[in-house]
Amino acid sequence: MRNWKIRFALVAELGGGTSFGQPSNAASSELSTRRKAGAVAGALKQALPGRVMAEGSANIWGIQIAGKDMSHRPFTYVFFTSGGTGARSIKDGLSATAFPSGVLGTPVEVIETLSPLIVEKKALRDGSGGDGQYRGGLGQDVAIDIESDDDIAALFVVERTKIAAPGLGGGAAGGLGFVTINGKTIDNRRPQFVRRGDCILLGTPGGGGFGSANLRTTAGRERDQTMGYVEEALSR
Repeated sequence: MRNWKIRFALVAELGGGTSFGQPSNAASSELSTRRKAGAVAGALKQALPGRVMAEGSANIWGIQIAGKDMSHRPFTYVFFTSGGTGARSIKDGLSATAFPSGVLGTPVEVIETLSPLIVEKKALRDGSGGDGQYRGGLGQDVAIDIESDDDIAALFVVERTKIAAPGLGGGAAGGLGFVTINGKTIDNRRPQFVRRGDCILLGTPGGGGFGSANLRTTAGRERDQTMGYVEEALSR
């Protein structure tokens, strides 16, 4: 068998969002940087159809909060969470796993120790992984209550709230991400202010599926249903 080597170059125009001159405002530049993996995979999917994974949530979600804690002392804190990766050509995607970033999600105990936040729920969201011969990784729901009587400013550095992770080779797209406060979807591009009694719900996106859903094995379907990975209608 002949071994093939493929060389490629990713060219970024100066000032085009991934290449910055000096001085430049490069805040949140990691959002565009981590999308390069999806662009490269998309360019290679025709040349290597069985070697490229579907797109996933693309970026870790970063939530920055600042204000006064329960003792009215100033604080600022950042924590991270993540959605699902895209399915691979031989395996399901990984749930609640950052890719291509290697940053781990912040443990609940750390969040509650270092900030006036209480994590009421943290669970995989059924149906958020794209269907396919191999299912995309699931996103997660993280419900957070505020434990401060003072206004807290919250900034959400999140992705895939409007454009879902596409599937590959006939696989379905993953579920969209969302951010709500007290049940209402917010404009996550703008800072929000919350205080005691408010509840933030972070819904991280799911990864795209790989291959036609008609090719998923019966054992795979049964496992999805047993583990609660899919909505009831999809498991039939």
